[in-house]
Amino acid sequence: MFLTQRCKCDTNIKCCTLGGALDKMSTNKKSRWEMFHGTPNRLGLDGPRVTLNTRSVFLLNTAAYEMLGQPAAVAFGYDEETRTICMVPKDPRNLSSFPVKGKINHKRYKYRIIHAAPFCRHHELNPKRTILFTGIDLDEEGFLLLELSTAVAVTRGSR
Repeated sequence: MFLTQRCKCDTNIKCCTLGGALDKMSTNKKSRWEMFHGTPNRLGLDGPRVTLNTRSVFLLNTAAYEMLGQPAAVAFGYDEETRTICMVPKDPRNLSSFPVKGKINHKRYKYRIIHAAPFCRHHELNPKRTILFTGIDLDEEGFLLLELSTAVAVTRGSR
């Protein structure tokens, strides 16, 4: 295995002098790896999928919408300590509820959208790119939990 000079420096791998073959890894220096917590493209299309875009719009697929109980509106909560957003079904007549609107893409998918700009502004949630929540959970109280710490960017960003 041969490595470029930059790769050797970044991974702290020492090579022997004979042709650059690896002879041992340095154990006294810390590596700079940041593990990727996302998934491959098109994996798990049947499971719940929730994204948040740069315009503060949540997009829920059918599985996520059904996990919530197919509500007409939701209320949001935010735990700053764990960086977790929660959604809970609410009566649409409640002033703090956000309507869940249907969006049908005739090609393949049915989505629900929630315009949540006031919530995102209040908690200073300003994604620079669309993010996908990978750690989606439903707790015993019926709250759909979305962890920002495990969310990954799914778009390129501005060009």
